[in-house]
Amino acid sequence: MKIKLIDSATCIAVLTSYFYCISTAYTNGYLAVFGLDNDLLDRNFHQVIYSGFISGYVGIFSLIAFLFLMMFFWAMFKVGLNEYLQENISNKRKYRKLKKTIGFPVKKKSKLGRKLWLRVLVLGLPMAFMFCLIFNLSYYEKKGIDDAKQWKVEIAKGNASVVTVDKYKNELAYLYCGSKNCAGYDMKEQKTIYFPQTILAIQNKNITIKAIETKDKTASLDPAVN
Repeated sequence: MKIKLIDSATCIAVLTSYFYCISTAYTNGYLAVFGLDNDLLDRNFHQVIYSGFISGYVGIFSLIAFLFLMMFFWAMFKVGLNEYLQENISNKRKYRKLKKTIGFPVKKKSKLGRKLWLRVLVLGLPMAFMFCLIFNLSYYEKKGIDDAKQWKVEIAKGNASVVTVDKYKNELAYLYCGSKNCAGYDMKEQKTIYFPQTILAIQNKNITIKAIETKDKTASLDPAVN
């Protein structure tokens, strides 16, 4: 029972760290394109983890599904191979000959050989894990850069969300929001403006709600009128 608890805690810690890392890599790539200050636009821990989960859950579940399928087909192969070898001695000889032809060892490894292979695995797996992690972080950082460049194009086309800040004369194109502060771009003066979240209004074309006009006369609360 203790081993299961330790394994579960380790998995949760690894996944949390992974989501935190990819979220940070993506955000840093995004902010770098606009030259935004990461300290002014910092996010709280929950925002970082949630953003990383939304970005990386597809890859995690795909990896789990891939490993499950690999283990399933490997188990089916072992079961089928065992039944094939148990039929007669001739099948065992054919299997042994096939292994020799391919170059697989037909004899069990010695104690020293098993020990050396174990050391190779102990050293190789962490290196492979670090390589995959670095590759993944570079992928999400590049994704953040690409999304920021695409958002630049949308701003230039006039499709960005428009931000109105209290006591500031011009409208701003929305760039990014952290846990306390936001950033917008002034197209007229060509500069970036930082402002707190409490003094802004956002106009987004995707959130436009039009009033429904009715032909009937609006009912009054006064009984004499009705």
